Amino acid sequence: YVPSSRITGNIDSWIALAIVLTSVISAWAIKDSAPRVRVFGTLLAASGCLAVDAWVFIYVVSTGFLENPKPSQPSLDSAKSALLNAWVVK
Repeated sequence: YVPSSRITGNIDSWIALAIVLTSVISAWAIKDSAPRVRVFGTLLAASGCLAVDAWVFIYVVSTGFLENPKPSQPSLDSAKSALLNAWVVK
């Protein structure tokens, strides 16, 4: 049995929903014609970025995920040069 790395009560899902809603509201507000609404959108976007940074620092760093990442599986390494050359037209 491997314990889940999710927060109890699916709080991480609610955090993800809050990030998406904050992004949509701030994009709408930044696009608005009223200066006060644009200022609100800018402050909302800045606070959203700060909240995501704080979440990464507090939650992700404390889980050990960054210390033990999934090993790389480069299955197409040998084909990279051929694929890149196929896209370059001289």
